Amino acid sequence: MEESPELEKLPRIITGVLKIVLCTALIALAIVLIIALGKITYTLAMMVLNTSTVMPYDVAEQAVMFFLYFGFIGLIVQYFKSGYHFPLRYFIYAGITAMMPHPEQVFLSLIHI
Repeated sequence: MEESPELEKLPRIITGVLKIVLCTALIALAIVLIIALGKITYTLAMMVLNTSTVMPYDVAEQAVMFFLYFGFIGLIVQYFKSGYHFPLRYFIYAGITAMMPHPEQVFLSLIHI
């Protein structure tokens, strides 16, 4: 029993539609991250210029958030550059960066494992 030509094309059509949806969502996410990166940059600039009321911990937290957003934008760029796949090492880098602001929670998470 042979399949009809329409059924043979169905997986390619579904894959193409899902790739378009994924690319659109990633572009939208990149736009949101760029806006958030701009906001963090502005906040950091205001903290540096108004040093009288700024706690060093707040500056460090904003700097880590800046690099986290920057890393995710880089991850999206790598997705498009590397033929529509995410290299695993970038997820590891993003995970390490995401754990940095809350070391006590990382310790508690490791205890539960």
